[in-house]
Amino acid sequence: EHRYNRYGNELLPKSQSLNAWQKTYLSDFYSLTSGNYQFLLSEGLNTISFKALNLPVTIGNVYLKGKEELIGYSDYKELFKDQTSDSNDLITTIQGESFILKNDLEIKSSYYKESAMTPYTYRHTVLNQLDGGSMSRGGTLVTYSFEVEKSGYYNIAFKALHNQNLGVAAGKNIYLDGEIPFEELNGYLFESSRKWENITLGNNDGAFEFYLTAGTHHLSIESTVHQYQDYIDELNMIMDNISSISLLVKTITGGNNSDTVDWDILKYIPDLVERLNNYADRLEAIYEEIDLLDEGVSSAGEVSTLNVAAKQMRRIAKNPNKIGSKLPEFSEGSGSAYQLIGNGISYLMSQALSIDCIYIYNNVELPKPTGSIFRKIWDGFRSFIYSFFDTRYNNSDVDDETLEVWVGQSSLYLDIIQSMIDQDFTATTGFIVKGSIMNN
Repeated sequence: EHRYNRYGNELLPKSQSLNAWQKTYLSDFYSLTSGNYQFLLSEGLNTISFKALNLPVTIGNVYLKGKEELIGYSDYKELFKDQTSDSNDLITTIQGESFILKNDLEIKSSYYKESAMTPYTYRHTVLNQLDGGSMSRGGTLVTYSFEVEKSGYYNIAFKALHNQNLGVAAGKNIYLDGEIPFEELNGYLFESSRKWENITLGNNDGAFEFYLTAGTHHLSIESTVHQYQDYIDELNMIMDNISSISLLVKTITGGNNSDTVDWDILKYIPDLVERLNNYADRLEAIYEEIDLLDEGVSSAGEVSTLNVAAKQMRRIAKNPNKIGSKLPEFSEGSGSAYQLIGNGISYLMSQALSIDCIYIYNNVELPKPTGSIFRKIWDGFRSFIYSFFDTRYNNSDVDDETLEVWVGQSSLYLDIIQSMIDQDFTATTGFIVKGSIMNN
C-alpha cells in the first residue's frame, strides 16, 4: 500500500505480523555461523525439552534432519544440463523497496536522491531503495516475489550500493524459493563501492546461471557475518587476554598508575613482551586478510583501528615495566587498544548493502546504474528552482480550521513530526495541524 503525506512525500507502508505456520530450523540469530545448528545425538532414545522464557509460541511438530552439505555451482549446473531454455532477451525487474516479507521491524525502504533511481522525482521524496543500514545486522532477511515468463537459464544482478563501512565486504546469503541453491551463494561477498553499480552474481569464471521454471518464484536476501566469524572469535580472545593482563597489573601495582614509581612487572608476567608482540602480529595479519576480501577500495579504512591497536601494544612492549601507567592506552578509555579492537569488531558485524533494483535477465543489456552528468545538472537546477515554491517550510497562510505549530528544529525533524501528526493525531481527532520552521 502506497501512502503519502500532505506534501506528496511517500510514507513507509504499515507492517503486519505474519500469523501463519512456519517451518524454521534452529540457527544463530545473528548469523555468526554458517548454516543451521547441529546437535550430536546418541543412537536410541533422546529427550528434547523446551522451556518457555517470555512470549508464547505454538509448536506443531518437531523435525530431526541429518546434516546436508550445499552442492557447488558446477554440480548445480549438472542438475539442469538436460533442461531446455527459452529465456533469451527477457528481463524481470524487482524494485528493492518492494519486499513482501521481512524478519525484523527495523528493516525499511528509504529515499535516495539520484536521477537514475527508480522511482525518482526531484519534487518529492519517494521510497526507491532497500535501506542497507536498516538490515546491516546479521540474520536480517527480506523476501521478494517475482514472475518468470518462460522456463530457462537466467542471470541475477543487483543494482546495489555499499558505501557504508568501506573496506569490509558485505556478506549476504541468497535464497531462491527458500533454499540456498549452491555453496557459492552462502555468504556471497559484495565489495565496497562509492557509487551505484550493477553487480551480477558470479565468480572468476563468469556469471552464475540459474534455471527457473515459468511462474512465481521467491528471492530472499539475508545478511550474514559468518565469513568473519574466525576473525571475530580471535579478536574477542585478544580482548579477553588484554582484560586479564590489565587486571593482573592492577593487582600487582595496587591500582597505582603513577609514572614515577618503578615496578618489576616482568617478575610476575615474564612472557608479557612476547604476548603483546604476538597480539600485535595477529591484529595486523587479521587486518590484511580482511582487506584482501574487499577489492572495491584500496584499503579497509574502517577496521584500520586494528593496526592502531597493534602499534600501541608494540609501544607498550618496548617498556613493559611501565604498563601500570600505560593502562589508559592499553585497556582503559576510548582510545585504548582494547576499545579499538572492539570498534573493529563492531564494523565487522555491520553488513550494510542498499539495493535499488534486482534484475532477473538473460542476454539483455542492463540499464546504467547512474545518471549522466547532464541529467544530474538539470535535476539539480529543477530542484533548486522548486525549493522557492515548496510550501513545506515557507511562511504560508493557513485557514482558520488549521492549527499552526512553530518548530525550532531542522526540516528533518519537522518531516518526522508532521508525518506523526498526519498519521496518528489528525486521523484520530480530526484536528488539522501544520508544522512550520521558525525563521529565527
